[in-house]
Formats: sequence, structure tokens, C-alpha cells
Amino acid sequence: MTTVVTPAPDVETASLQYEPHELDAAPSPLLRFLPVYERDFRGHLLRARSLWDASQTRLRDAEQLLSEMVRTRAGAAAKGQTWAWVALQPRSRRWSMR
Repeated sequence: MTTVVTPAPDVETASLQYEPHELDAAPSPLLRFLPVYERDFRGHLLRARSLWDASQTRLRDAEQLLSEMVRTRAGAAAKGQTWAWVALQPRSRRWSMR
């Protein structure tokens, strides 16, 4: 079985840095907070996208591991059935198959 380690999500902080905005000098405190809310929203959006990408990668890895497990179990079952079939054959026929 293969173990896959997925790195932790990486949030880009460059776009979260403060940039002056024209509403910073607005007379209303509600207008002054709009750029702050927008920056927070962008930060949450970046984090959500990062988590989404990481979860999709983990899901693909889990699907791959599951298919490997199914193939392994199917191979073991086929081998067991083959040995069971051989054991049921008459002794004379078993020796002629080798």
C-alpha cells in the first residue's frame, strides 16, 4: 500500500497586504471599513480555495489508494479460488497440469 502525504494548504499573503484605498479618507466610518471587509473577504476566499485544492488532492489520493486495495484483494481472492479449484481436481489431473 502506498502512503501519500499531502502538504498543508498554502495561503498567499501577498494579496492580503494593506494597500491604500480611496475610501480610507471617507467621512463615514462604515465607508472606511469597506476596504477592510474586502481584504478580509479576499483572505477568506484564498484560504477557502487553498483548502478546496488540498481536499481535492486528498480525495484523488484516497480514490487511488482504494482502487489499489480493491485490486490487491481481488488478486488474493482469485489466487485463493485457483488453489481451491486445483484442490478439488482429481489427483491424476492435478499432476498432469504441472
